Amino acid sequence: MISFFTRFDGRASRREFWYGFAGLMAVQVAVAALLGLANIPPAEPVSDTILALVRAALLVPLFALVTRRCNDLALPDSSLRQFIGLASVSTLLHLVIALRLGPAIGLSLVQPLATMLTQLFDLATTIWMVAWLTLPSGDRASTEPSARQP
Repeated sequence: MISFFTRFDGRASRREFWYGFAGLMAVQVAVAALLGLANIPPAEPVSDTILALVRAALLVPLFALVTRRCNDLALPDSSLRQFIGLASVSTLLHLVIALRLGPAIGLSLVQPLATMLTQLFDLATTIWMVAWLTLPSGDRASTEPSARQP
């Protein structure tokens, strides 16, 4: 089971990818639920920090899934780098907000602005995933402009 989330070689079908992705999201939801059961409000620094650290810990398994899905679709490496960039920046923003590091590292971001930027990166990452990773295997060639018939 661990190799499922740490293996970067091979391919992942749509079904395998989305089941794996659902499992990763279930971990985040479970941690948030446990924090709620422990009566830790969502906006508290402790809660934000724990959720951001869980998100950071799940980056490698997510990258492994996305890499295998990109291999299955024969997507170029640039597509994979776009996703990794979006997801990494989003997670970094989550950590900066959660750990209240903005003023410490010279960023005087107002909390609502930082939260909005984080949500925009999350939205961009989600749109990227839906646009590219939901294609069936082998349909990549039909989306290429050069593959279309005049």
